[in-house]
Formats: sequence, C-alpha cells, structure tokens
Amino acid sequence: MGSFPVFLPAAATGPPQDSVVNVTALVTLNKSDLSHEVDHIPDSLIDEVDRGLRRVLNL
Repeated sequence: MGSFPVFLPAAATGPPQDSVVNVTALVTLNKSDLSHEVDHIPDSLIDEVDRGLRRVLNL
C-alpha cells in the first residue's frame, strides 16, 4: 500500500521545524508527548490529510 505522507511546512503551520503526517501510521498519543503546537493547518493541507485517510481507511 505504501505511505501517504503529507508535508507540513513550518512556515504554514507554526512549529520551529517542518513536519510530516503519515496517514498509514495511525497511533494514539498523549498530549504530553507532543513537543510543539501547530498554530494553524491550512485547509489545503487538511484536505490532503483527509484524502490520504479516506484512501488508507477505504472510505
């Protein structure tokens, strides 16, 4: 199936470094495990994550 990474550039989301959402690696995290907050994720990136989740979950 492969991975479906969605690149989240720091300039668009707020943390000090770029991030990646890998929708094939769904896990549960404690809030305390997260090191940086995301200020805002643009709708276009949310749409990419949504498309990847729909594909991976066969929705």
